[in-house]
Amino acid sequence: MAAYQDVMCTKAAVNPDRLCDELIAVLGDCFVDLVIGGAEPGELHVILAADTPAELIELVSAVVSAHDAYAVDPAPPEPDTPQPQPVGDVLDIVFSLDAINIARLDADLRAALGQDFIGLSGGPGQQVRVHVRAGADAAVIADIAPLVAAHDPEQLTAAQQVAEEQAALVAALRAKPRDSWTDSDRDNALLWLFERLSSE
Repeated sequence: MAAYQDVMCTKAAVNPDRLCDELIAVLGDCFVDLVIGGAEPGELHVILAADTPAELIELVSAVVSAHDAYAVDPAPPEPDTPQPQPVGDVLDIVFSLDAINIARLDADLRAALGQDFIGLSGGPGQQVRVHVRAGADAAVIADIAPLVAAHDPEQLTAAQQVAEEQAALVAALRAKPRDSWTDSDRDNALLWLFERLSSE
């Protein structure tokens, strides 16, 4: 019995390190090595463990086809909050909440207060500090307490919702034997992979 399985593919241009990472993300421990080159132009060989399930082998060509050798890693995102301001230019308002979803509260306050909102920081226990521009209008400052009081920590931001859905999808796939995966399961696995790669 062969110690490994060799899946031959063709790809005109390859970034070997990136393609290995993409294959590992899908195949896990079943991925052994990537060999570039062969008799045909663009030939490459994906070396897999001998016991790799058939449904994973079927995903190899899809990963290779989706691979972009010229993809550029995105620049780090700009901070969600402005750079710290001099202490004299910032007004801190402290609230105590039973539960806090910092990301959601930040998004709600930023949407409501605009440029007058500087950011949030945690405090002792369940305290949260709301940082606003010291020159903000009184009406803006008066809006803060009702917004904080209406905060629902169970309500997720769009990014948190996507992360939760992806985590549930991955958990469901991992809990299911691979030899019982349906076409829909394989499609979901590919979708998760493409979304993961696009967010990196």
